[in-house]
Amino acid sequence: MKILKKTSLIAIIILMAIINNVWAKGTIQYTSDLFDVFNKTGAKLYETNITCKGLFTNGTMDIKEMKKTNQDIVNALNVDNNTYNMKIINNKNKKTIITKGWDGLGRTINITLYNHKYNNKIRSELSIDIIQGNNLTNISDIERKIKKISKKFNINTQITTCIIGTFKGKLNSIEKFTSLSKSLNIINGEKVEGVLKSNLTSISAYSPNISKHIYTGNNKMNINIAMRYNKYEDKTYIWIGTPIIRKEY
Repeated sequence: MKILKKTSLIAIIILMAIINNVWAKGTIQYTSDLFDVFNKTGAKLYETNITCKGLFTNGTMDIKEMKKTNQDIVNALNVDNNTYNMKIINNKNKKTIITKGWDGLGRTINITLYNHKYNNKIRSELSIDIIQGNNLTNISDIERKIKKISKKFNINTQITTCIIGTFKGKLNSIEKFTSLSKSLNIINGEKVEGVLKSNLTSISAYSPNISKHIYTGNNKMNINIAMRYNKYEDKTYIWIGTPIIRKEY
């Protein structure tokens, strides 16, 4: 038993070293494709999610302008005009338009336009959340549409993409570290920081293969991987996001 525990400890130390560094070049085909990163984990695809957070740089909109802009965004994302729901909040302190609908491919699209107080100034902001089922098609097309919207309305946006998958049962530490190391190595990723607990594993990393990045402290990061076990479903969930995971995990 002592030998087994010692062997497991050594394996964990080695795998942690793999996560913090990268294997020699040539062992894995390097790519910035997030789908390849996900596929390397061996997880079953559950859902994909694209989120946009943006600030209108041309000033604050009134409710009339917000309604028109919202309709233009609904049209640009091909939301079915006959089925979407819209809620409008228009009072002195709060102006918000919340729209939920579906496009022709069955994707759930949530759009929120709102005025927000920041540093004693009111500014107009946009949030778009698109949820796609268990397939990885048309993700690039969605990002292109969001970038086109951002350019048209002069919105300073950050787009995040998150892929969610599942493993059957509860993964042990070695299985988690093996999955994480494989996914990081395919993009030449290096861990920046992480949380390693029995019920939650979260890694923030930086890959030179991915063009966009943000900062955590003084360090660049552009990929975030988290794993958590759900005992009610007896599944271990994995989230892979770039540059961060915006969904709750």
